[in-house]
Amino acid sequence: MDDDWHHTERLVELPPLIQLQRDALRTTLNKVLKLLDEKERVHRTLHSQTLLESVFPDVLGYYFSKIFDLTFSSLLQCSH
Repeated sequence: MDDDWHHTERLVELPPLIQLQRDALRTTLNKVLKLLDEKERVHRTLHSQTLLESVFPDVLGYYFSKIFDLTFSSLLQCSH
C-alpha cells in the first residue's frame, strides 16, 4: 500500500442534502416560471390583434375540406 494515500471518513446524512437540492430546484423553477409567464404576457400583448387564421395560407381550408370529405366518404362506403 502507498504511504502517500491518506484516507478520511466523514458521515454524510442524505435527507438534508436532498432537501437542500429540492429547495434550490424549487427556487430555480419558480424563477423560470415567472420568466416564462412574463414572456407569454408580452407576446400576447404584442400579438393580441393578430388572428391565428391569418398565419395560415387561404387554401388550407380547401385542403381540410377535401380530407374531411374523403374521410367520411370512406367511412360511408365501409358501412354498406
